[in-house]
Amino acid sequence: FVFQDYALFPNMTVQQHLEYATDDMAWIKRLLALGKLETLADHKPAWLSGGQQQRLGILRALATRPKLLLMDEPFSALDGATKVALIDELRVLFAELKIIVLIVSHNLAELESIPGEEFCIGE
Repeated sequence: FVFQDYALFPNMTVQQHLEYATDDMAWIKRLLALGKLETLADHKPAWLSGGQQQRLGILRALATRPKLLLMDEPFSALDGATKVALIDELRVLFAELKIIVLIVSHNLAELESIPGEEFCIGE
């Protein structure tokens, strides 16, 4: 699950967040590269920007290689360029790992490049 408000452990580094979910160091290295957090692996969440914290939350959820991934407003703290790049990489990873993904978002445009079904609730 990817929380809207990150839900990170303040006493753990970026690396420790991922190690909590998996001991596969090659996978952790790949995730850090995907999230552009390689140089911040030894930093705790308080030292990260909101966008970096949000990316860490996404990476932590992916670390277990889930079959089903629920994401609540996963891109809300990301700037435009970072959002586009991350969504492109996630789209490839979701297909590679055959992950079923349910994303809750108020910004339907950001989801257009992710293949799948769209459901709108409300107005």
